[in-house]
Amino acid sequence: MYNSGEQMKKILIIIVVLLLGFNVSAYAKSGSGSSGSSGSSGKSDDKKDDDKKKDDDKKKDDDKDDDDKSGKKDDDDKDDEDKSGKNDDDIDDDKTAEENDIPYYVPPVYPSDQNVYHFQPSDVDIDDLDHFKYYTWGIDWAPKPNEKIVWAQVYIKNINNWTVEEDKLYLELLDYAEEGVTSFTDNQGGGNNFTSWLGNHLLLDIFTDLADLPGPAENYSYLFTEFQLSKLNEWIADGRIGLGFDPDCHYFNDGVYFKIKTEVLATPEPATMLLFGTGLLGAALRKRKFLSAKP
Repeated sequence: MYNSGEQMKKILIIIVVLLLGFNVSAYAKSGSGSSGSSGSSGKSDDKKDDDKKKDDDKKKDDDKDDDDKSGKKDDDDKDDEDKSGKNDDDIDDDKTAEENDIPYYVPPVYPSDQNVYHFQPSDVDIDDLDHFKYYTWGIDWAPKPNEKIVWAQVYIKNINNWTVEEDKLYLELLDYAEEGVTSFTDNQGGGNNFTSWLGNHLLLDIFTDLADLPGPAENYSYLFTEFQLSKLNEWIADGRIGLGFDPDCHYFNDGVYFKIKTEVLATPEPATMLLFGTGLLGAALRKRKFLSAKP
């Protein structure tokens, strides 16, 4: 009985020890798991911190890139403004130059450049048309026998009066004048000295400049009328024609030009001439027959 009680006691002790050992082992495992979980959590936090740091660094880099791009854009905008400002200045300068420069010579437009003849005196500005003188310009030229003058122009480039005053320039067509430029003194006499010209002459135009110095010069262009063209064709037939200039003031200029355009006269075709000749022959034969039939 004693042995049985002792044996039961030992068994109970063993069971208690085993139970206690199981609890201790379970507790140890629980603590180890908790510690592992805590360590894992720490690693996760470190990773998050690293990711956050990387994100912050990336954001800083992006911000820096944006700043660089913005700065570059500002520089580009500044360059564009500078270029735009430069272009505006250039345009303004061009406008100013266009407004202030003396008008340049623009040749007249003809229906065709064929049969156009250009003339200019050896003294291209004709002594700047001095107001103490009057001038003739003789031109030795005649159109071909089958040509007729259909257009004529007198052109003076950049003409300008020397001072502010009432002034006139008389332009004449002369039947005859010595070849080249010839000057005559009138001591600044008023009026048109060609009214007493001995040869045939025709007043073409009276010019008055619109702007006096220091204003800009202007280009003077005069086109012949139909009547003036008829006189030009009549007087030039002998191979000599003249232009007369009587300035009542001093007209500075950059050149005097005379231009003529001709057209070829239509000639009858051979067939037309043959028909015309046949008609004349028939008329002659009829007249002869009529005369011979008379008693």
